[in-house]
Order: sequence, then structure tokens, then C-alpha cells
Amino acid sequence: MRFLVHYGRTFTILLFLFPILGFSAYYLYLKYEDTKKDVFSIVQANLLNDKHELLHLYVKHLTEELGKNFIKILKEDETKRIEAETELSMLKTSDVKFLYLLYVDENRKLRYLLDTTKDLDEKGEFQQRFFPQQDIWLKALHNKKTEVATQTEIDKLWISMAYPVLFEGETSALLGIDFSHEEHLQINKTLIPLENIYFYSAAFIVVMLISAFFQLIIYYKHRKKSFIDPLTGMYNRQYLSELLKKYPVGHFQLLIMDLDHFKQVNDIYGHDAGDIVLSTVSQRIQSVIRKKDILIRYGGEEFLLLISDKEKAISLALAERIREQVKASPVNLDDCQLNVTISMGLNPNPSHAKTFEYAIKVADQGLYKAKHLGRDRVEIYDDKQPSNADALQKLCDVKEALDLNRIFCIYQPMFNTNSLEVYKYELLIRMQDPQGKMIVPDKFLSSIRYTQVYIEITRRVLKQAFEALNEHDVKLSINLDLQDLFNDEILELFVTTFEQNLSFAQRLSIEILEHEEILEFELISERLSKLRQLGIKIAIDDFGSGFANYKYMLNMNIDILKIDGSLISGIDKNENAYKIVKSIQTLAKSMGIETVAEQVETKEELDCVKALNINYAQGYHLAKPSADFLD
Repeated sequence: MRFLVHYGRTFTILLFLFPILGFSAYYLYLKYEDTKKDVFSIVQANLLNDKHELLHLYVKHLTEELGKNFIKILKEDETKRIEAETELSMLKTSDVKFLYLLYVDENRKLRYLLDTTKDLDEKGEFQQRFFPQQDIWLKALHNKKTEVATQTEIDKLWISMAYPVLFEGETSALLGIDFSHEEHLQINKTLIPLENIYFYSAAFIVVMLISAFFQLIIYYKHRKKSFIDPLTGMYNRQYLSELLKKYPVGHFQLLIMDLDHFKQVNDIYGHDAGDIVLSTVSQRIQSVIRKKDILIRYGGEEFLLLISDKEKAISLALAERIREQVKASPVNLDDCQLNVTISMGLNPNPSHAKTFEYAIKVADQGLYKAKHLGRDRVEIYDDKQPSNADALQKLCDVKEALDLNRIFCIYQPMFNTNSLEVYKYELLIRMQDPQGKMIVPDKFLSSIRYTQVYIEITRRVLKQAFEALNEHDVKLSINLDLQDLFNDEILELFVTTFEQNLSFAQRLSIEILEHEEILEFELISERLSKLRQLGIKIAIDDFGSGFANYKYMLNMNIDILKIDGSLISGIDKNENAYKIVKSIQTLAKSMGIETVAEQVETKEELDCVKALNINYAQGYHLAKPSADFLD
């Protein structure tokens, strides 16, 4: 109340002055803006006409040189494509930033045909997918007429133009040009008198508004509070949104952090204990980072650190200091102490991403991998991975195949070597591309391994396995990457799918695959024991190749050993291969482990497998994979 009384007179004056001064300023501003818009409209129209005519002449030139269907010729003839791109680059003046030709593929998607961009990081490669950032491309594609997008500022005039190339009445390609112009500088000089008038009027208004100074201070104090997370004292996502308006995507390196097993803390000790853990961890992180770094509470137990350095080594060292500080001592609760660890994913090159959201996804893939590999670690975005655009395209292709049911499972039987009766079926995943070609999992799973699409595929495989076990009296075997055992979400899928149907689980085997050497056998055994408790049998796939070795037999309680096909192939002719397989079979039998021979392709190989008393065999000589079970 005292505040309102003290400033009551000021508010009364402002109530009278605001309408008068505001109306006057607004009137002058409208006049000024009308004049400026008229001038800029004339300039813009001239610019558009010039560029439109330029693109038209280029298309006319290509038509005369190569014929009306020149798009097809350019796609098929690399030499002519290079010549056409060189000619197109000659049209690129100093005011043109991008100049390119896009063709329409059979799926009505836009792909690069020609691109005059010199910067290889920004240049679109031939046949690379073009992702429109504005709707003018789709409009030009469907409306068959030139579409324009503009952005007008006081010191810049940016224009994007999409020019359709028609063949037989349909849009076969789009010519794109992005350019700016500087004639506005001359225009601005002519507008200086009007600007001065408006400036003096605005200055008068500013003087009158000084009386509202203290109100503005209060406003900004409240605004600052809106940017702070009350629990941790960190900035929140609202502040991040404001920050991104001032800085480009690549200004910071991105480190995303997530507390390990935090859900269990909330479930066991309650949310109050969880708040204590979050508050303590945030203080520990803030004690390590530098003043120029920006720490944001990005989610419930997820933090985002914007690192003001370009060197990957500096960011990695900072991440390690954070990791060590977080777990340096237990967090004290009312009646106990909790040991806390944190997993992190680093994206040292966010400038490679077109948007901040995608840069976060890259860092999140590192975090996902850190969780996957056992937690309490930092994973860095791998520079040797495919480009962001390629990785994103592969992810989109797999997701599209999943949505359109082009990812499915087939069955390959395993046979008892004595009776030659079917013992069980191995469930194999396949993806069909839009042209109907079958793609094996090695070609698409690796590019999506640390994404939710991978989890969804695993869920679908388990669903099909469950349905098959429910509808048929068969035994099944499914493949699981060893790294998936470190993923709580995948492990939980098995538990929720089979814990209420243990009879199904007892007819299921898991074949463990791996692509990296594993040293954390204690943790692996702990995860496998949860599956064994359900009744699921554990098999080691491709034994004798890659990293699969005798350590697995020594350190893991396994039921089945699948001998790699590279040892079985030609075993009837290769004495050394015969001796190696014999030693594996002898050792496995002594340990009570059943064996399966993979890739049995001939009768002679099957005879050798029988002679070695290997329990089961699998391969094209016996049966090829099929969508159905054998009668």
C-alpha cells in the first residue's frame, strides 16, 4: 500500500500523458513506416524481377543446350552436371549467398542436383536430401509458380526465391536463390530527416517515462526470478530459450548430464529426498564450473552445461572434474547416506547441427551411450560417425520403415543333429526398403543404436516373439547386443513381457552378440541373472570370432554356445578348423553347455558336425529363414 500511495501521483500523471504522447508517437511512426515500406517495396520488386529473369534465362539456356528433359540428363551425366554447375556459379554475384538446383525424386522429395556453394560444410552433395526450412519450396512444387520469402530489416533486405522447372506440365526441379541487397543504405540516407523527427519525439517520451524507472526495476527483478530454478538455483529452460535468441548454435559446446538411478531414489526414499539429492548435486557441479560456463536445469534430473570453449580436451577435462566431484562423498539424508553418480554426453561440435534441438540430440546420444555402457562416465560424440545429415536421414528411413511395417521378423530353424527334427527357431529381423530390397540388421541397427527407435524395434521383436510362443508350441531364440544389457529400458521390456508368462520365457533363449570387448563381467552376470530368473536361457552367438572368446565361458553362466560359421565352413576339408571345433565341443560338453553349429551349408559339413557330437545345427543346407514355421 505504501508503494502505491508514494507513486500514486506519478501514476496519475502517466495516465494522462501516456495516451497523448503515445498517440503522437504512434502517428509519426506510422507515417515513417508507410514511407519506408513504399520505398522498400519498389526496391524489392525490382530485385525480384531481376533475379526471376536471371533464373528464367538459365533454365532457357539449359533447355536449348540439353533439351526439355535436361533434369534427367544432368542426373545421369556427371560431366554435363559439372558443366551446368560451373555455368550456374557464373550467375552468382556478390549479393547472392546460395544458388542451387534441386530435383524432385520419385517420392516427391527434394534432392540436390547442383549447388554453387564453395564452403564444403554447407554445400549440398548430389542426391543429398534437401530439408526445406520455409514453406515456399512446397508451395512452388505444388503451385508450379515462383514463390518468394523475404526478411526486411533496417539495414538488410534478405530474399529467398524458389523457381519451378516444369516438364510435361509437372514440376521436375526447383531453382533456389538466397540473396541480399545494399541499396537500402542509400534509401536510409533519404529517410534520415524523418528518422530525426521520430527520434526527437521518442526522446521526449523517454524523458517522460523516467518516472516509471522504479517500476521497471521491479519488473526485471521478477523477470530474473522467472529464469531461475527455485530448487537448484540454476537457470531454467526459459532462460535457455532467451539465450538462444542471442547466440548461434555453435557458440557453446554442449554437455548434457543425468543422475544415475534417480528414479529409484524418488521411489524408495521419497521426493523430498530426491530434492535434497538434486540440490546437493547442483551445488557440487556449480563449485567446479567456471563463471563463463552456463548451467541449466534441463529436466527433472537432467542438467545442461553450455561450455564457453572450442577445445574438446578442455570440455572433457571439465566433465571429468564434474563427475569426480559429484561422487566425491555421499549425499546426507535424514537417516542414511546415498552414493550418487552422474552420466554425461558431450557434443563438442554443435555447429555441425542446423538447429539447437538437433545439437542436443547429438549430445543426448552420447549420454544414452554412457548409460548403455554402465553409467558414471562421459561419452563424447564420435567424429568418425557419419555426418549429422546422413545419420538423421538413416534414422528417418528406419523410423519410416517401422511406421509402415517394413521392419519384420523371419524364422530360421535349428535342428537336432541326431534326429534332424526342429529343435527351435532363431528369430531374425529384416528391413525392407521402399524398392522392396531386404536389408540385414548390420546395415541399419548400428546407426540407430542409441535412440528411442532402437528401443521401439526391440519392443516389436519381443511382441512378435511373445505372440509366436502364445500361438505355437515352439521354442524361440532372439538376438540381443551385449551392450543392450546395460540399458535399463530394454531389460525392463523383457521383465514386463514375460514375468506374468513364465512358461513362455522357459521356451525362449537369448543369443548374446557384441561389437566391443567387455570387461565388466560382474555387472553383465548381474543383468543376465535377472533374465535367467524368468527361465530364459542364455546363448553366446558367433563363438570363435571377434571378441567372443573363452572368457565368456569362464565368467558368464551360459547354457548354449553357437560356434561361428567361419569355423564350420569347409570343416570337412580344413583339418585345423576341425580340431578347433572339436576342442570347443569337448570343453563345452565338460561344462554342461549345449552347442550349435552355425552356417551348415553342405552335407559333408553336417556329417562332420554329427561326428563331433555337436547338439544342434543351423544353415541353408537344412533350411533357409522363412516367414512361417515348418510344418
